[in-house]
Amino acid sequence: MREKKAEEKTTGQSVFSNLENSIEKTFSLLAEEDIDYCVDTLLHAKNIFIMARGTSKPVGYYFEHLLFSLGLHCFFINDYNLSESFTRLVNKDDVVILFSLSGQTKKILETARMVHLKEAKIISVTSFQSSQLNEYSDLNLYCHTEDVNTKKDDSISRIGFFILIDLLIGSLKLKLE
Repeated sequence: MREKKAEEKTTGQSVFSNLENSIEKTFSLLAEEDIDYCVDTLLHAKNIFIMARGTSKPVGYYFEHLLFSLGLHCFFINDYNLSESFTRLVNKDDVVILFSLSGQTKKILETARMVHLKEAKIISVTSFQSSQLNEYSDLNLYCHTEDVNTKKDDSISRIGFFILIDLLIGSLKLKLE
């Protein structure tokens, strides 16, 4: 019985250490000038559109809620079937924020291509790696994750996304004061 408890404790410590490591690495990937550029871009946007899929959807809801609470005009496109519809509305005065852990999510990439043609600003939020999504983006923001293969396991932590949103919201609040 004691051996099992010791094993559980080690596993718990490992999970704790991995999460702590991921948070620290996410902070190391973020540059203050990128956050400032993103904040200025959001403040000058006519509309802010947010898109995320799968387990990243709660990130989109969270971000939309906080942006609305600051009085910014934003829309979370939570139904990927509407991605084609909203891209017809987007113009050069808008900002589209795309969350994709891998940066390779098919529907997100299709949306990025269409938005890019409309000359709206694109901010991508991905894990730290090169991806196709980065090629369409005006600004790439990164978080750390141990794995990006959400087709095999969509329970991968999105803690880096939430940290990034809290940094953006805190910076927006300072600029709006």
